[in-house]
Amino acid sequence: MAYKMIDQDEVQHFLNQQGDKPFKVIFMKKDGTQRQMVCRLDPKGIRKSAVPVMDEESGIWKSFRVDSVLYIGDM
Repeated sequence: MAYKMIDQDEVQHFLNQQGDKPFKVIFMKKDGTQRQMVCRLDPKGIRKSAVPVMDEESGIWKSFRVDSVLYIGDM
């Protein structure tokens, strides 16, 4: 499935409503590849442009850039 970048304001709105619920995100990595993750937000909140999350599959803290999101939604 082909995705296009989502507006940063839409991403921020979704994240502000998410709370502690897991969600799915697909984003473009810096190397140009797509990454898909099921994750939860860091309770400390969103940084300026990076979103720290717990990857539900690996149990490792990771992050994605708000300006790289192709898809974001509830599980």
